[in-house]
Amino acid sequence: MSDTFYFVALKGSDESTLLVIDLALAVAYERDQWKVVDDEDFYDLDEAIAHARGLAARNGLKYQPFESRYESSLDEPKSRLK
Repeated sequence: MSDTFYFVALKGSDESTLLVIDLALAVAYERDQWKVVDDEDFYDLDEAIAHARGLAARNGLKYQPFESRYESSLDEPKSRLK
């Protein structure tokens, strides 16, 4: 199991945009610092992204491509936005 999990949150004060946050299990208590949209945690990045995109589409919100707080190689490629 990874030492990181993912969840979906609103982008700060911009409540029209959803994004995926990655957070290390060691600091899981920091999860409450974001405006999370549900209680679901993901251990697979692709599942978290699919969940966020689906929520955005169903609720008429924008989706911000994933950018990792820890590992830039995990950042969502712009080509996946199409």
